[in-house]
Amino acid sequence: MYTQMITQSKTPIDFFGTPFRAGDDPPTFSATGQIEQTLHNHVHSWTGTIVDPNNPIDMGALYSTAQDPIFYAYHSNVDRLWTIWLNQVKGTNITYPDWLNAYFIFYNEEAKPVRVRIQDCLDTTKLGYTYEDVPIPWLARSRNLGQRQKPCLLHLSLLKFSQQHWTNP
Repeated sequence: MYTQMITQSKTPIDFFGTPFRAGDDPPTFSATGQIEQTLHNHVHSWTGTIVDPNNPIDMGALYSTAQDPIFYAYHSNVDRLWTIWLNQVKGTNITYPDWLNAYFIFYNEEAKPVRVRIQDCLDTTKLGYTYEDVPIPWLARSRNLGQRQKPCLLHLSLLKFSQQHWTNP
């Protein structure tokens, strides 16, 4: 995560990828951002195996991805990474007006269509939730570059066990 979130995602485009607008040629793989290509797309592919040909609903098919049980938990994590990138890595949101004003049609609990604009979904506190503030080891690494890291106790224990095992058969 350190590589994708810190060293290779200096801008929102690095994080998500280049804009894709109606009428554009489909983007190439190189146009996708670090999180889009290495985390987001791979998990869709890995969990998107059609097990039952009579029921092809899975994460790998765009038309049915949201019907896969893992979809919402997974995308919550992608949103969490975006929140970390914005708040702790000090990234910035995309500011293209056409992106901010783009919308999706969803259906509410009464099965009525609801238009949701991207700009209305960028602040999780306005949506009524936040992510728990927990230690993030790979983020701490970025703040301590140049400082010698202390090995954790588990690593020291494994090292000691390994040394004993190989020196005292």
